[in-house]
Amino acid sequence: MKISREIWIDGRVKWNTLRKRSLRQYNRYKGHAYIVCTSPSEALLFEIIEAKWVGSYYNEATVLALCETKQQALERVKTLVDALFNQQNITYTQLKQE
Repeated sequence: MKISREIWIDGRVKWNTLRKRSLRQYNRYKGHAYIVCTSPSEALLFEIIEAKWVGSYYNEATVLALCETKQQALERVKTLVDALFNQQNITYTQLKQE
């Protein structure tokens, strides 16, 4: 998985250089978290997945947020959609930049 420049990390989610490298190189994240990422398929913009279900399917996805609960992940997707379409202050390609 790629990691976005615009990544948002909840304060209660464990995040350090080892977890970052593990997620980037091996598509693994040990711990309980929900990952908001760009979708590898062209039909969807974003996906919310549990960290334990990250696999090789998400090689081309870009991590946009790490959240402790699914409700926080939904709020983050809502914020991203609002910034993309309503406020138009960020583009989808900016989100996908590493």
